[in-house]
Amino acid sequence: MKKGRKHLEKKELGEAEAIFEAVVKETLDLYRLIYGHESGEIYGTIDNAIDGLIECLKASHEKTEMRREIVDALFWVIEWDIDFGGIEIMNGSRRALLKSTAPEDRERLRKKVIEALKGSFESKWRKNRYGTLLLELCELDGSTEDFLEKLEEFEIKLPKIEALTFLEIGQKDEAVERARKIDGSLDIKRIADQLCERGYGEEARELVSDFIEVDGDKRLKEWLVEFDKRNGDFESALVMEIELFKSRPGSSKFGQVVRCAEELGKGKEYRSKLIDELKDKEKFDIVAEIYLQEDVLEKAWEYAERYEESKKFGNCNRLKEKIVEAGGEEKPERAVDFYLDRVYDLISRRGRKNYHRAAEYLVKVRDIYEEGWDDLIEDIREDFDNLPACQDEFDKAGL
Repeated sequence: MKKGRKHLEKKELGEAEAIFEAVVKETLDLYRLIYGHESGEIYGTIDNAIDGLIECLKASHEKTEMRREIVDALFWVIEWDIDFGGIEIMNGSRRALLKSTAPEDRERLRKKVIEALKGSFESKWRKNRYGTLLLELCELDGSTEDFLEKLEEFEIKLPKIEALTFLEIGQKDEAVERARKIDGSLDIKRIADQLCERGYGEEARELVSDFIEVDGDKRLKEWLVEFDKRNGDFESALVMEIELFKSRPGSSKFGQVVRCAEELGKGKEYRSKLIDELKDKEKFDIVAEIYLQEDVLEKAWEYAERYEESKKFGNCNRLKEKIVEAGGEEKPERAVDFYLDRVYDLISRRGRKNYHRAAEYLVKVRDIYEEGWDDLIEDIREDFDNLPACQDEFDKAGL
Protein backbone atom coordinates (compact mmCIF):
# COMPACT_ATOMS: atom_id res chain seq x y z
CA MET A 1 0.00 0.00 0.00
CA LYS A 2 2.88 2.40 0.84
CA LYS A 3 4.41 1.76 -2.59
CA GLY A 4 1.12 2.72 -4.20
CA ARG A 5 1.08 5.99 -2.25
CA LYS A 6 4.65 6.77 -3.30
CA HIS A 7 3.82 6.20 -6.97
CA LEU A 8 0.75 8.40 -6.57
CA GLU A 9 2.82 11.21 -5.06
CA LYS A 10 5.16 11.01 -8.07
CA LYS A 11 2.15 11.09 -10.46
CA GLU A 12 3.04 7.57 -11.63
CA LEU A 13 -0.63 6.70 -11.97
CA GLY A 14 -0.23 3.42 -13.86
CA GLU A 15 1.97 1.89 -11.19
CA ALA A 16 -0.18 3.28 -8.37
CA GLU A 17 -3.41 2.02 -9.96
CA ALA A 18 -1.99 -1.47 -10.46
CA ILE A 19 -0.97 -1.74 -6.79
CA PHE A 20 -4.25 -0.39 -5.41
CA GLU A 21 -6.31 -2.62 -7.70
CA ALA A 22 -4.31 -5.71 -6.73
CA VAL A 23 -4.74 -4.91 -3.01
CA VAL A 24 -8.49 -4.39 -3.41
CA LYS A 25 -9.08 -7.64 -5.30
CA GLU A 26 -6.82 -9.84 -3.18
CA THR A 27 -8.11 -8.41 0.10
CA LEU A 28 -11.76 -8.72 -0.92
CA ASP A 29 -11.15 -12.38 -1.77
CA LEU A 30 -9.79 -12.84 1.75
CA TYR A 31 -12.64 -10.80 3.24
CA ARG A 32 -15.15 -13.17 1.64
CA LEU A 33 -13.54 -16.07 3.48
CA ILE A 34 -13.37 -14.51 6.95
CA TYR A 35 -16.45 -12.23 6.86
CA GLY A 36 -17.84 -11.82 10.36
CA HIS A 37 -14.66 -13.01 12.10
CA GLU A 38 -12.40 -10.14 13.15
CA SER A 39 -12.63 -8.60 9.67
CA GLY A 40 -12.50 -4.94 10.77
CA GLU A 41 -8.79 -4.42 10.06
CA ILE A 42 -9.11 -5.96 6.60
CA TYR A 43 -12.09 -3.69 5.90
CA GLY A 44 -9.82 -0.70 6.65
CA THR A 45 -7.21 -1.97 4.20
CA ILE A 46 -9.84 -2.34 1.47
CA ASP A 47 -11.16 1.16 2.18
CA ASN A 48 -7.67 2.66 1.91
CA ALA A 49 -6.97 0.87 -1.38
CA ILE A 50 -10.29 2.09 -2.83
CA ASP A 51 -9.42 5.61 -1.71
CA GLY A 52 -6.14 5.22 -3.58
CA LEU A 53 -8.01 4.25 -6.76
CA ILE A 54 -10.31 7.25 -6.35
CA GLU A 55 -7.31 9.59 -6.01
CA CYS A 56 -5.83 8.05 -9.17
CA LEU A 57 -9.11 8.72 -10.98
CA LYS A 58 -9.19 12.36 -9.88
CA ALA A 59 -5.58 12.83 -11.01
CA SER A 60 -5.97 11.10 -14.39
CA HIS A 61 -7.64 14.09 -16.16
CA GLU A 62 -7.00 13.67 -19.90
CA LYS A 63 -5.37 10.25 -19.67
CA THR A 64 -8.26 8.39 -21.28
CA GLU A 65 -6.79 4.87 -21.25
CA MET A 66 -5.60 5.23 -17.68
CA ARG A 67 -8.97 6.58 -16.58
CA ARG A 68 -10.71 3.66 -18.26
CA GLU A 69 -8.66 1.14 -16.25
CA ILE A 70 -9.40 2.95 -13.00
CA VAL A 71 -13.12 3.21 -13.80
CA ASP A 72 -13.22 -0.51 -14.54
CA ALA A 73 -11.49 -1.29 -11.23
CA LEU A 74 -13.97 0.86 -9.27
CA PHE A 75 -16.92 -0.71 -11.07
CA TRP A 76 -15.51 -4.13 -10.20
CA VAL A 77 -15.79 -3.12 -6.53
CA ILE A 78 -19.47 -2.25 -7.04
CA GLU A 79 -20.12 -5.59 -8.74
CA TRP A 80 -18.35 -7.44 -5.93
CA ASP A 81 -20.35 -5.65 -3.23
CA ILE A 82 -23.71 -6.22 -4.93
CA ASP A 83 -22.85 -9.87 -5.58
CA PHE A 84 -21.78 -10.33 -1.94
CA GLY A 85 -25.07 -8.94 -0.66
CA GLY A 86 -24.26 -5.35 0.15
CA ILE A 87 -21.81 -4.45 2.91
CA GLU A 88 -21.74 -0.87 1.61
CA ILE A 89 -18.07 -1.11 0.62
CA MET A 90 -19.13 0.15 -2.81
CA ASN A 91 -20.23 3.60 -1.59
CA GLY A 92 -16.94 5.40 -2.19
CA SER A 93 -16.54 3.84 -5.64
CA ARG A 94 -20.10 4.76 -6.57
CA ARG A 95 -19.68 8.38 -5.52
CA ALA A 96 -16.41 8.65 -7.45
CA LEU A 97 -17.93 7.18 -10.61
CA LEU A 98 -20.75 9.71 -10.41
CA LYS A 99 -18.66 12.77 -9.53
CA SER A 100 -15.23 12.28 -11.11
CA THR A 101 -15.90 10.74 -14.51
CA ALA A 102 -16.20 12.21 -18.00
CA PRO A 103 -19.29 11.74 -20.22
CA GLU A 104 -17.53 9.04 -22.27
CA ASP A 105 -16.72 7.15 -19.05
CA ARG A 106 -20.35 7.24 -17.99
CA GLU A 107 -21.49 5.99 -21.37
CA ARG A 108 -19.24 2.94 -20.93
CA LEU A 109 -20.51 2.50 -17.40
CA ARG A 110 -24.12 2.60 -18.54
CA LYS A 111 -23.37 -0.26 -20.93
CA LYS A 112 -21.71 -2.23 -18.13
CA VAL A 113 -24.68 -1.71 -15.81
CA ILE A 114 -27.13 -2.77 -18.53
CA GLU A 115 -25.11 -5.95 -19.07
CA ALA A 116 -25.27 -6.60 -15.32
CA LEU A 117 -29.04 -6.01 -15.33
CA LYS A 118 -29.45 -8.45 -18.20
CA GLY A 119 -27.72 -11.08 -16.06
CA SER A 120 -29.41 -14.23 -14.93
CA PHE A 121 -29.75 -13.39 -11.22
CA GLU A 122 -33.29 -13.15 -9.86
CA SER A 123 -32.58 -10.98 -6.81
CA LYS A 124 -34.90 -7.96 -6.76
CA TRP A 125 -32.48 -6.20 -4.38
CA ARG A 126 -29.55 -6.61 -6.80
CA LYS A 127 -31.60 -5.43 -9.76
CA ASN A 128 -32.70 -2.35 -7.83
CA ARG A 129 -29.10 -1.56 -6.86
CA TYR A 130 -27.92 -1.71 -10.47
CA GLY A 131 -31.08 0.07 -11.62
CA THR A 132 -30.51 2.96 -9.21
CA LEU A 133 -26.92 3.32 -10.44
CA LEU A 134 -28.08 3.32 -14.07
CA LEU A 135 -30.66 6.02 -13.31
CA GLU A 136 -28.04 8.16 -11.55
CA LEU A 137 -25.65 7.82 -14.48
CA CYS A 138 -28.39 8.78 -16.94
CA GLU A 139 -29.50 11.78 -14.86
CA LEU A 140 -25.97 13.19 -14.80
CA ASP A 141 -26.07 13.58 -18.55
CA GLY A 142 -29.64 14.86 -18.59
CA SER A 143 -31.08 11.68 -20.04
CA THR A 144 -33.73 10.40 -17.62
CA GLU A 145 -35.98 9.48 -20.55
CA ASP A 146 -33.01 7.59 -22.00
CA PHE A 147 -32.96 5.48 -18.81
CA LEU A 148 -36.58 4.43 -19.36
CA GLU A 149 -35.94 3.78 -23.04
CA LYS A 150 -32.98 1.53 -22.23
CA LEU A 151 -35.06 -0.51 -19.79
CA GLU A 152 -37.71 -0.99 -22.45
CA GLU A 153 -35.17 -1.74 -25.17
CA PHE A 154 -33.46 -4.46 -23.17
CA GLU A 155 -36.72 -5.70 -21.52
CA ILE A 156 -35.44 -4.96 -18.02
CA LYS A 157 -38.17 -4.77 -15.37
CA LEU A 158 -37.54 -2.44 -12.41
CA PRO A 159 -41.07 -1.40 -11.39
CA LYS A 160 -40.18 0.60 -8.28
CA ILE A 161 -37.44 2.64 -9.95
CA GLU A 162 -39.53 3.05 -13.10
CA ALA A 163 -42.50 4.28 -11.06
CA LEU A 164 -40.39 6.82 -9.17
CA THR A 165 -38.77 7.98 -12.39
CA PHE A 166 -42.09 8.49 -14.16
CA LEU A 167 -43.27 10.51 -11.15
CA GLU A 168 -40.16 12.67 -11.36
CA ILE A 169 -40.90 13.56 -14.96
CA GLY A 170 -44.60 14.16 -14.25
CA GLN A 171 -46.11 11.07 -15.86
CA LYS A 172 -48.48 9.98 -13.10
CA ASP A 173 -50.47 7.33 -14.97
CA GLU A 174 -47.35 5.51 -16.13
CA ALA A 175 -45.98 5.70 -12.58
CA VAL A 176 -49.11 4.07 -11.13
CA GLU A 177 -49.09 1.43 -13.87
CA ARG A 178 -45.50 0.46 -12.99
CA ALA A 179 -46.25 0.59 -9.24
CA ARG A 180 -48.97 -2.04 -9.67
CA LYS A 181 -46.24 -4.47 -10.71
CA ILE A 182 -44.34 -4.02 -7.43
CA ASP A 183 -44.41 -6.99 -5.06
CA GLY A 184 -43.10 -5.38 -1.85
CA SER A 185 -45.25 -3.50 0.65
CA LEU A 186 -42.50 -1.06 1.67
CA ASP A 187 -41.97 -0.10 -1.97
CA ILE A 188 -45.72 0.41 -2.40
CA LYS A 189 -45.72 2.62 0.69
CA ARG A 190 -42.90 4.74 -0.72
CA ILE A 191 -44.68 5.19 -4.06
CA ALA A 192 -47.91 6.08 -2.24
CA ASP A 193 -46.08 8.71 -0.19
CA GLN A 194 -44.62 10.18 -3.37
CA LEU A 195 -48.04 10.26 -5.02
CA CYS A 196 -49.50 12.08 -2.02
CA GLU A 197 -46.71 14.65 -2.06
CA ARG A 198 -47.59 15.44 -5.66
CA GLY A 199 -51.30 15.79 -4.95
CA TYR A 200 -52.42 12.37 -6.17
CA GLY A 201 -53.99 11.20 -2.92
CA GLU A 202 -56.88 9.28 -4.47
CA GLU A 203 -54.51 7.31 -6.70
CA ALA A 204 -52.26 6.59 -3.70
CA ARG A 205 -55.18 5.31 -1.62
CA GLU A 206 -56.46 3.11 -4.42
CA LEU A 207 -52.97 1.67 -4.98
CA VAL A 208 -52.52 0.83 -1.29
CA SER A 209 -56.06 -0.58 -0.93
CA ASP A 210 -55.62 -2.89 -3.91
CA PHE A 211 -52.27 -4.12 -2.60
CA ILE A 212 -53.77 -4.81 0.85
CA GLU A 213 -56.34 -7.13 -0.75
CA VAL A 214 -53.49 -9.21 -2.15
CA ASP A 215 -50.87 -8.88 0.61
CA GLY A 216 -52.68 -7.77 3.78
CA ASP A 217 -49.54 -6.12 5.14
CA LYS A 218 -50.06 -4.45 8.54
CA ARG A 219 -47.88 -1.46 7.65
CA LEU A 220 -50.00 -0.63 4.63
CA LYS A 221 -53.17 -0.91 6.70
CA GLU A 222 -51.66 1.56 9.15
CA TRP A 223 -50.76 3.84 6.24
CA LEU A 224 -54.37 3.69 5.07
CA VAL A 225 -55.67 4.56 8.54
CA GLU A 226 -53.46 7.63 8.77
CA PHE A 227 -54.38 8.69 5.23
CA ASP A 228 -58.11 8.45 5.98
CA LYS A 229 -57.74 10.35 9.26
CA ARG A 230 -55.83 13.15 7.54
CA ASN A 231 -58.61 13.41 5.03
CA GLY A 232 -61.42 13.32 7.59
CA ASP A 233 -62.76 9.89 6.61
CA PHE A 234 -63.02 8.49 10.14
CA GLU A 235 -65.64 5.90 9.12
CA SER A 236 -63.13 4.16 6.84
CA ALA A 237 -60.31 4.69 9.34
CA LEU A 238 -62.39 3.07 12.10
CA VAL A 239 -63.08 -0.04 10.00
CA MET A 240 -59.36 -0.56 9.44
CA GLU A 241 -58.44 0.30 13.06
CA ILE A 242 -60.82 -2.43 14.26
CA GLU A 243 -59.34 -4.90 11.77
CA LEU A 244 -55.83 -4.11 13.04
CA PHE A 245 -56.94 -4.43 16.66
CA LYS A 246 -58.59 -7.81 16.11
CA SER A 247 -55.56 -9.16 14.26
CA ARG A 248 -53.29 -8.27 17.17
CA PRO A 249 -55.23 -7.03 20.21
CA GLY A 250 -53.47 -4.79 22.70
CA SER A 251 -54.12 -1.81 24.94
CA SER A 252 -52.38 0.58 22.56
CA LYS A 253 -54.47 -0.53 19.57
CA PHE A 254 -57.57 -0.41 21.77
CA GLY A 255 -56.87 3.23 22.52
CA GLN A 256 -56.46 4.01 18.82
CA VAL A 257 -59.83 2.43 18.00
CA VAL A 258 -61.60 4.35 20.78
CA ARG A 259 -60.03 7.69 19.82
CA CYS A 260 -61.05 7.15 16.20
CA ALA A 261 -64.59 6.21 17.28
CA GLU A 262 -64.76 9.36 19.42
CA GLU A 263 -64.39 11.43 16.24
CA LEU A 264 -67.71 9.89 15.20
CA GLY A 265 -69.33 10.28 18.63
CA LYS A 266 -69.13 6.51 19.21
CA GLY A 267 -66.24 6.26 21.67
CA LYS A 268 -68.18 4.80 24.61
CA GLU A 269 -70.04 2.36 22.37
CA TYR A 270 -66.88 0.88 20.88
CA ARG A 271 -64.99 0.94 24.19
CA SER A 272 -67.68 -1.17 25.86
CA LYS A 273 -68.03 -3.50 22.89
CA LEU A 274 -64.31 -4.23 22.57
CA ILE A 275 -63.79 -4.76 26.30
CA ASP A 276 -66.66 -7.27 26.35
CA GLU A 277 -65.08 -9.12 23.42
CA LEU A 278 -61.72 -9.24 25.23
CA LYS A 279 -63.37 -10.61 28.37
CA ASP A 280 -65.26 -13.26 26.36
CA LYS A 281 -61.95 -14.37 24.85
CA GLU A 282 -60.28 -14.33 28.30
CA LYS A 283 -57.76 -11.70 27.24
CA PHE A 284 -57.70 -10.56 30.86
CA ASP A 285 -54.14 -9.20 30.70
CA ILE A 286 -55.14 -6.75 27.96
CA VAL A 287 -58.27 -5.77 29.91
CA ALA A 288 -56.07 -5.10 32.94
CA GLU A 289 -53.72 -2.91 30.87
CA ILE A 290 -56.67 -0.92 29.55
CA TYR A 291 -58.01 -0.29 33.05
CA LEU A 292 -54.51 0.69 34.19
CA GLN A 293 -54.26 3.24 31.38
CA GLU A 294 -57.63 4.61 32.43
CA ASP A 295 -56.45 4.74 36.08
CA VAL A 296 -59.15 2.31 37.21
CA LEU A 297 -56.72 0.46 39.44
CA GLU A 298 -59.10 -1.86 41.29
CA LYS A 299 -60.39 -3.24 38.00
CA ALA A 300 -56.85 -3.44 36.65
CA TRP A 301 -55.74 -5.52 39.65
CA GLU A 302 -58.83 -7.73 39.45
CA TYR A 303 -58.20 -8.65 35.83
CA ALA A 304 -54.47 -9.10 36.33
CA GLU A 305 -55.30 -11.72 38.96
CA ARG A 306 -57.94 -13.29 36.73
CA TYR A 307 -55.32 -13.60 34.01
CA GLU A 308 -52.99 -15.46 36.39
CA GLU A 309 -55.85 -17.71 37.54
CA SER A 310 -56.71 -18.59 33.94
CA LYS A 311 -53.16 -19.64 33.10
CA LYS A 312 -51.38 -22.76 34.30
CA PHE A 313 -48.08 -21.07 33.57
CA GLY A 314 -47.12 -17.43 33.40
CA ASN A 315 -47.78 -14.41 35.55
CA CYS A 316 -48.56 -10.72 35.41
CA ASN A 317 -45.69 -9.52 37.59
CA ARG A 318 -44.68 -6.61 35.38
CA LEU A 319 -48.26 -5.47 34.94
CA LYS A 320 -49.00 -5.89 38.65
CA GLU A 321 -45.94 -3.87 39.53
CA LYS A 322 -47.18 -1.04 37.31
CA ILE A 323 -50.57 -1.17 39.03
CA VAL A 324 -48.95 -1.16 42.47
CA GLU A 325 -46.74 1.79 41.57
CA ALA A 326 -49.68 3.68 40.07
CA GLY A 327 -51.61 3.14 43.32
CA GLY A 328 -49.04 5.11 45.26
CA GLU A 329 -50.09 5.63 48.87
CA GLU A 330 -53.69 4.53 48.29
CA LYS A 331 -52.95 0.80 48.57
CA PRO A 332 -49.78 0.36 50.66
CA GLU A 333 -50.81 -3.10 51.93
CA ARG A 334 -51.21 -4.40 48.39
CA ALA A 335 -47.82 -2.98 47.45
CA VAL A 336 -46.09 -4.58 50.45
CA ASP A 337 -47.68 -7.97 49.78
CA PHE A 338 -46.70 -7.85 46.13
CA TYR A 339 -43.12 -6.77 46.80
CA LEU A 340 -42.62 -9.44 49.47
CA ASP A 341 -43.98 -12.13 47.14
CA ARG A 342 -41.44 -11.01 44.58
CA VAL A 343 -38.64 -11.07 47.20
CA TYR A 344 -39.31 -14.67 48.19
CA ASP A 345 -39.82 -15.79 44.58
CA LEU A 346 -36.54 -14.23 43.41
CA ILE A 347 -34.49 -15.60 46.28
CA SER A 348 -35.92 -19.07 45.69
CA ARG A 349 -34.41 -18.97 42.21
CA ARG A 350 -30.94 -18.39 43.64
CA GLY A 351 -28.17 -16.40 41.98
CA ARG A 352 -26.65 -13.03 42.86
CA LYS A 353 -28.62 -11.24 40.16
CA ASN A 354 -31.89 -12.43 41.72
CA TYR A 355 -30.66 -11.54 45.20
CA HIS A 356 -29.87 -8.03 43.99
CA ARG A 357 -33.37 -7.60 42.56
CA ALA A 358 -34.90 -8.97 45.77
CA ALA A 359 -32.96 -6.37 47.75
CA GLU A 360 -34.33 -3.63 45.47
CA TYR A 361 -37.88 -4.75 46.27
CA LEU A 362 -37.09 -4.78 49.98
CA VAL A 363 -35.94 -1.17 49.74
CA LYS A 364 -39.40 -0.34 48.38
CA VAL A 365 -41.01 -2.22 51.26
CA ARG A 366 -38.88 -0.29 53.77
CA ASP A 367 -39.96 3.00 52.20
CA ILE A 368 -43.63 2.07 52.67
CA TYR A 369 -43.42 0.52 56.16
CA GLU A 370 -44.29 2.84 59.01
CA GLU A 371 -43.82 0.42 61.92
CA GLY A 372 -42.31 -3.03 62.34
CA TRP A 373 -39.66 -2.75 59.62
CA ASP A 374 -36.81 -3.83 61.89
CA ASP A 375 -38.65 -6.99 62.91
CA LEU A 376 -39.59 -7.77 59.30
CA ILE A 377 -36.09 -7.45 57.88
CA GLU A 378 -34.67 -9.43 60.79
CA ASP A 379 -37.08 -12.29 60.05
CA ILE A 380 -36.27 -12.20 56.32
CA ARG A 381 -32.53 -12.22 56.91
CA GLU A 382 -32.95 -15.10 59.31
CA ASP A 383 -34.95 -17.04 56.70
CA PHE A 384 -31.99 -16.83 54.33
CA ASP A 385 -29.03 -16.89 56.71
CA ASN A 386 -27.66 -19.88 54.76
CA LEU A 387 -27.19 -17.75 51.63
CA PRO A 388 -24.11 -15.55 52.10
CA ALA A 389 -24.40 -13.96 48.64
CA CYS A 390 -27.97 -12.98 49.42
CA GLN A 391 -26.92 -11.50 52.77
CA ASP A 392 -24.17 -9.59 50.97
CA GLU A 393 -26.68 -8.01 48.56
CA PHE A 394 -28.85 -7.03 51.53
CA ASP A 395 -25.82 -5.39 53.15
CA LYS A 396 -25.01 -3.47 49.98
CA ALA A 397 -28.58 -2.18 49.85
CA GLY A 398 -28.35 -0.99 53.46
CA LEU A 399 -30.93 -3.48 54.71
